[in-house]
Amino acid sequence: MISPGKARGEVVTVPEPLSFLGGVNGSTGEICVGKGGNVAGKILVFPKGKGSTVGSFVMYDLMVHGKQPAAVINEAAETIVATGAVISSIPMVDQIPQTDIFRDGDIVTVDADAGTVDIEGIRVREVVSSALIRDGRVLLLHRPDHCHSYPGKWSLVAGKIEDGETEEQAAAREVLEETGIKVGAPEARLAPVYDREGSTLWKVHPMLYRVDSDPVLNPENDSFRWAVPSEIADAECVPRTRDVTVRMMQKLRLPELPQSVQELPAEGLGIPVGPPFPPSPAFGHGPERVVRVGEEPELGVQAVGVPPEVYLVRLIGLEPVLQAVEQREIAVQEGG
Repeated sequence: MISPGKARGEVVTVPEPLSFLGGVNGSTGEICVGKGGNVAGKILVFPKGKGSTVGSFVMYDLMVHGKQPAAVINEAAETIVATGAVISSIPMVDQIPQTDIFRDGDIVTVDADAGTVDIEGIRVREVVSSALIRDGRVLLLHRPDHCHSYPGKWSLVAGKIEDGETEEQAAAREVLEETGIKVGAPEARLAPVYDREGSTLWKVHPMLYRVDSDPVLNPENDSFRWAVPSEIADAECVPRTRDVTVRMMQKLRLPELPQSVQELPAEGLGIPVGPPFPPSPAFGHGPERVVRVGEEPELGVQAVGVPPEVYLVRLIGLEPVLQAVEQREIAVQEGG
């Protein structure tokens, strides 16, 4: 709970962080960004607020004109929107794991006092999704066109959690059933991610295993392939396949950094580098020479959204590389 109260109404979504100052008309409730819409009497869903502190008073202005939202739902509350909700008596909750699970037109009940949100007509299903990694590539299974969920898409090894099973037990069972490969404890896993498919909300528990053999498929899938994560096309896969695979692969521990650093120029980067890392299975068929760098190059680095303890960078102009960067140590490929 951020601001107390209860409300029921129709959802209107803004997919990006919202500044009420300039983003919403305080007199009419019209949304002035993105796909538009009107917040008046609606359950307003957006990831978080941004912008000027005047945004709090825009929310108050909405209340004065009778155009305020019935409730606000955020992934992460920040001071501007929280203050505006409180002074305008708008029920508000945060810590929703992903606001993209909501759709415009959903009927939602918000009980901020209890800290709960209910999307009417939606059923939640818990499943496991396992990335099997061999030589730096991930196993993708092709779902038949007659499959009841995500037909014709490529996916990791996925399946539902049966009654009485833990997530790890379900993952090991599904891997064995669908690939004939026996696995033990996962080498990496993530907190649950969510995906909305029609009236079903999938709560997905991602896990990663390293394997050394090809699968023997059962009839649930009609083909397989091994793919480098950076080559996975989001459009042809179950949502978030590439994202969760890359994030789990980055959790595989890299070898310890060398104790001494010999500063050498990184050709084309203009930054000092240390000696090569020893070979690591975490990189698979990645860079032949992985080095520790003393600083980031000023140009050509594009950050990729990942957990805060890990940095991923793509070094533009070299051979494409998407590797783990821990404690601001950058893995680079030379000679590209």
